[in-house]
Amino acid sequence: MFGSETGATLNGRTETIKRCYLDGAGQTCELRDANGDMYGIEMDDEGESIWGTFKAMPRGKFVGHQNISIIVSDTYGRSAGTPEAKRVSANMKMYNFQTYAKVSSVSPSVGSTEGRSTITISGDWFDSTSQLATVTVGGEECMRQGDITDNEIVCLTPKKPTHQAASYAGNRGVYREVWEYPDVESMPALTDLPVTDPTEAPDWTDSFSWTNRSESYISRMRGFFIPPNDNDYQFVLYDCKTPSDDFILYFSPNGDEDDSPVVLSCPESGRRWSERYSLTGGKSYYMEVRYRHEWSNDTQQERGVAVKMFNTDYVGGQNYHAQSEKQEIKITSTVNREKQRLSLGSDVEDFTLEYGGVQSETIQAGASQNQVKRKVDNMFQTLCPDEVANPNQAIRQFVEDYEGEPRRPETGTRVEADEAEPFCGRKSLKNPSRLYRSNRDHHLRGIDPNMNKVMCFAYKGYMASRIGFRFQFDGDEEQEEETAWFGPENDTSLDFAANREWQYTCINLQTLFSNLRPLASNVRIQDIQVEPKDTDEETADYFIDNFFIGKVEPMAPANVAINRRLPAQLGGNLVKEVEVSRADGGYDITFIPYNCGHSFPLMNAQVTCTGDCDVNVEQLQTASLPVQGSFDVTFNGRVAAVPANATDEDLVDILKLELGVDAKVEREGECSGYKWKIEWLLDGGDKADLQVCSFSSFN
Repeated sequence: MFGSETGATLNGRTETIKRCYLDGAGQTCELRDANGDMYGIEMDDEGESIWGTFKAMPRGKFVGHQNISIIVSDTYGRSAGTPEAKRVSANMKMYNFQTYAKVSSVSPSVGSTEGRSTITISGDWFDSTSQLATVTVGGEECMRQGDITDNEIVCLTPKKPTHQAASYAGNRGVYREVWEYPDVESMPALTDLPVTDPTEAPDWTDSFSWTNRSESYISRMRGFFIPPNDNDYQFVLYDCKTPSDDFILYFSPNGDEDDSPVVLSCPESGRRWSERYSLTGGKSYYMEVRYRHEWSNDTQQERGVAVKMFNTDYVGGQNYHAQSEKQEIKITSTVNREKQRLSLGSDVEDFTLEYGGVQSETIQAGASQNQVKRKVDNMFQTLCPDEVANPNQAIRQFVEDYEGEPRRPETGTRVEADEAEPFCGRKSLKNPSRLYRSNRDHHLRGIDPNMNKVMCFAYKGYMASRIGFRFQFDGDEEQEEETAWFGPENDTSLDFAANREWQYTCINLQTLFSNLRPLASNVRIQDIQVEPKDTDEETADYFIDNFFIGKVEPMAPANVAINRRLPAQLGGNLVKEVEVSRADGGYDITFIPYNCGHSFPLMNAQVTCTGDCDVNVEQLQTASLPVQGSFDVTFNGRVAAVPANATDEDLVDILKLELGVDAKVEREGECSGYKWKIEWLLDGGDKADLQVCSFSSFN
């Protein structure tokens, strides 16, 4: 859409582009040619997307780096550019595109080697620039004679230089030559250029990158890299794939083409980085890239040579190319697990363990280590009545206990006891949006509420007191579909009051639909949805466990809670699992806790026995404590103490207030050791490493 002319868009938007501007000397750009026809404008995805492209013609004579913006109708106004559309100029300014002067002729074409010959350069747009144009001959400045006009520069040539380079930096661009080969076998090696003339006329491009063509060929690209300032630079060959896509970079750290170049070749695949070079701003450094491509039907991608500049004021997000400094601090500690040995007399028949108020099932003396592990593991999980944990197949249509890994598509996240104590077992489902969805691939059919009348589940937290049902039913002439949300105003069983303790509830689907949709026949429930409660609480999560759909309630809800057995209570320690190994006359049991659990009491054991009935429990190894203490971080002569368990917010404050670094921090790891990922936000360029030292009481 442009002005009063509206194109055939399908995205429902009616805004129009009113005007196009360039910031170079306040110029405009035109979207129509002299005949009033559009240069080109269209929306992506055949008009359905909100993204699109347009072509425009700059109006004016300004030469240099420019930014483009458009005025959009209604409430939008002037456009904002995306980082992907920004480049960085030689004077370190961001821009969208660059316009150039045009050189038409140089006269005369010959002159004295002693210099002082007057030459005239003719062309266009010489004087419409942000800085005065300069001319060089043989790498030396040609002194201007009089003022520069828009079409002409007159200058006095210098004396022929004592040292002549093989080539000199020109106005702009990279010189590219291409040799095509219908037969791959006849292609020479990259180090041996073809002896024949190029297949097509050489051309000028604006970068050392390219997208492949649909033939086998060798190309050579030559030019000069002129650093914008004194800085450290590094070159990279990207997306190599030998031998089908192989290339070599020749780079002269001294500048001249005929000096001994550094040769950088491709690895088998991926990227190859050069060493880091300290280069002088404004100096010309010769570069040559030779590329060998063997055509295939593989997907082609852009390849080439890029350069990294280490010191800059830009940070990631300001433009597409800038990357913020990123560093990591990592600390580790030695982790020891609580290990206890159970020794049994030779005549012991069986035994039980008591730990944290929980008694194990009876274990036969001589049981395998896996049998012992299974029964000890059960002591550290919540046990529900078997009717709820494993409902009878005769009454159930669908059951999910959220243990193990998901076997079908699922919303929400399965979490273990360290994040939320489960209702049964070891896991529950956090913040789901859907509890059931029909799926032929997983043999999940629509639920008939007259057959499978009951839906039961455990819940806690901030779940809204309403459930959404998407269901199909027989209409007057065809099958219809509806989505409806029901709450406590429809059925009191749908009141899920926010509660930090687990509740178990059952909802009669048959009664619900017969009361609320009495005229709907042959109902089939396709989706069952839940959502969070509107609350100001900072942590407003909710959890679901042991979801059931079936013919009748597996157990009366009032009886479920009183028949649950909570895991062993060990002074705040939560045990994820145990490891069991045989020992002389008994077993060694190693406890693997959540959150660096420690200070475990000894187990108690009761035995059935006649004769040698000795039983003894001893501690073989004490669980290690969480990482503690602090360490010092030094940066630019400043020192800050960091707690070993610092959160990401803690380290953000320490870096800013004590080290003068504005940064984003992400912490990974657990209580036995952490890693902090640090990204500079406001200060661009290469930074000195953060130095970590002086550990204090560090375990």
